[in-house]
Amino acid sequence: MEEEWCNQKEEEIKLLTQQNADLQVHNFSLQELAQQTDKEKAQFKKEEKKARKEAEEREKNEKKENEKREKEELKRQKKERKENEKREKEEVKRQKKEKKLMEKREKERT
Repeated sequence: MEEEWCNQKEEEIKLLTQQNADLQVHNFSLQELAQQTDKEKAQFKKEEKKARKEAEEREKNEKKENEKREKEELKRQKKERKENEKREKEEVKRQKKEKKLMEKREKERT
């Protein structure tokens, strides 16, 4: 009976030793996975930072381009206004001249 008990305990020891070895392998695998995950997180953060920086740069350039277009549009509008004012003045001048000429002709008739 004592021998049977010893054999049983030896089997339990072997089983526990095997389970311990399996757990150590599993633990090592989990540690490797954790390291891999940490590396992936770091890479992801790096890529995210790069993407954010590129987006900020793109926004900055777009803003600059928009400001440039707005400035050019204002310049074009100002030029157009001046040209319109000039045409209007010339038209008023032409009408005055025509009116004077008409008055002169009317005066000559009478």
